[in-house]
Amino acid sequence: MTERVLSWAPMLMFLLVLFATMVLAVFTVAGLLAYGILHPPRMTDGKALYLLKRLSPADLGIHYEELTFEVGTKPIRLKGWWMPAETASDRCVILVHGYADAKVGAIAWAGPFRDAGCNLLAIDLRAHGQSQGRISTGGWREHHDLRQVIDQLKIAFPLATRRLVLFGISAGALTCLAAAEGRDDLAGIILESPIESFATGMAEQLRLANQPAGALRLIALRFAELASRSRFTKFRASELIHAARCPVFAMVAEEDAFISAAERQSLSQSIAQHGGVWCNLPNAGHLMGYSQNPETYSNAIREFLSGRIFV
Repeated sequence: MTERVLSWAPMLMFLLVLFATMVLAVFTVAGLLAYGILHPPRMTDGKALYLLKRLSPADLGIHYEELTFEVGTKPIRLKGWWMPAETASDRCVILVHGYADAKVGAIAWAGPFRDAGCNLLAIDLRAHGQSQGRISTGGWREHHDLRQVIDQLKIAFPLATRRLVLFGISAGALTCLAAAEGRDDLAGIILESPIESFATGMAEQLRLANQPAGALRLIALRFAELASRSRFTKFRASELIHAARCPVFAMVAEEDAFISAAERQSLSQSIAQHGGVWCNLPNAGHLMGYSQNPETYSNAIREFLSGRIFV
């Protein structure tokens, strides 16, 4: 009678190979997602013409001139559009676009500020639009860039920037709040569709794009942080607000999918504690408050500027 000897070695080897393959697949997908996070698609002229039906402020009837700013320890050039008010003014608003957008998108909000007699600057953040830069870091490097842009702008136009307001759009709101920390030369900050953090905002964008589920998104974001030597999670709007030394105004769409109920509550509490103003825009989604409620939106902007900023 022959004795049969069972060996678990082949099965164990198979399971180990299978596990290693799955881990490699997860890390590969996460790496590709991380690369996409750090390299947002640029808003090219062709894309702007197709999506926005404009290429410059001139298409909105606004006179402008092109500016270039050199920023960073390894200098890169950021492109901007300077739009002076129709009559001489010391009021100025810097329009800061969101992720994967550009200054050509930010000028959609120029109307209320033009009506208030403000000079305007719209800039392309690094790795966006016509600006240099290889990667986008969710505000980590961008807020240092913005601080340098503010300094250079005030030197170039000292009289036209005496009362300076930052207008941050979506992820641009985080950049504005971080750039404002410790500054006494800002008259105010306006947050348009702010997100609580780049990490949560990016996770929602990946979800809406039907990218892989939760845990994989978190791994991808961590990979992106490591690759860019940044910390997306360090910037949280509800915390940054407390460091601002000027009035803060938040324009938040009621149906904004990029901010959860808990984040909305945390942000509104921080605004209230700071003595700022919260404006809830009904029946509107992310970035749609102005286009869907133009009169309500413009009135809210005008009331904030006249009552809290330009008094």
